[in-house]
Amino acid sequence: MSPGSARVEATGAVRGALRFARYALAPNRLGYCGPSDTGALFEQAVELGRSQPSSRFPGREPMGWPRSASSVADLTGGLRTIAQGFEGAWPYLELIAGANHIRDPLDDAVVAAYWLGGPLLERVGAHAAGLHVQQRFASRAGRWWSEVSAALEPGVAPGHAFHVMVVGPWVGMMRSGHTDTPLSVMDRCRIRRARVLEVHGCEALVSTDRIAFRSGVLFVDGGQTGGVIERVLLGEGGVHPCGDVQPGDIVTVHWDWVCEVVDSATSRCLAAAELAALGSANRALASAGTVDLGG
Repeated sequence: MSPGSARVEATGAVRGALRFARYALAPNRLGYCGPSDTGALFEQAVELGRSQPSSRFPGREPMGWPRSASSVADLTGGLRTIAQGFEGAWPYLELIAGANHIRDPLDDAVVAAYWLGGPLLERVGAHAAGLHVQQRFASRAGRWWSEVSAALEPGVAPGHAFHVMVVGPWVGMMRSGHTDTPLSVMDRCRIRRARVLEVHGCEALVSTDRIAFRSGVLFVDGGQTGGVIERVLLGEGGVHPCGDVQPGDIVTVHWDWVCEVVDSATSRCLAAAELAALGSANRALASAGTVDLGG
């Protein structure tokens, strides 16, 4: 590897580590996934974020910037270790990286594909995705596995949206007539888009949407014209791991935490990934039969 390639790879890992931390923070703090030391993820995400220049406000760099290369490498390494402790997410990153011939599962392009969707997921292929899900999650799915299997058709994109909507037990529970709790969990756990209306310290008022279920079909419900109004967290103790957020921004939200500010192209990418995952979930709801993934 040339020195230039090594620098690009290192930069991709730094950005990927920060992005992973921002999206993984909410479920980790809730105790749903990842290492038990939830404070470590928060603290290292904040510190690594402070080490990065501001692409939004050039010249307004954080105090203490730039940090030494060794300091940034230490923070990135620490977050890599934490990321590997996410037993659900990390194997997906390895799957996506391998299918795209990317050496590092923590590369920013890989991390973005997992959380937000995009063409890297399309290159995984249904067969590889199906094997991955079956090997890692069939035993956990138990009697709900037939519903998961029904959704593993060609074109499936094995990212976070698919994992939430299909691989979890929620679709199977809904087929059994239990809808309220599964629907609530899917809605909060998915990565959803929101527009920031107001910012008040470590909280923001946003306009977003909801996952709804009607006549046996899951769909995105934007509510009234102004969307669904919700109060979400930017951080705590005056510290924002998500970076600078302003009214009018489009942001991503995981559970009750803002992850990052995104542009319109990323927002469209996330919407497409979510619609694809909802399509898979609705296939699972409609049929518990299996499909032939081919070789």
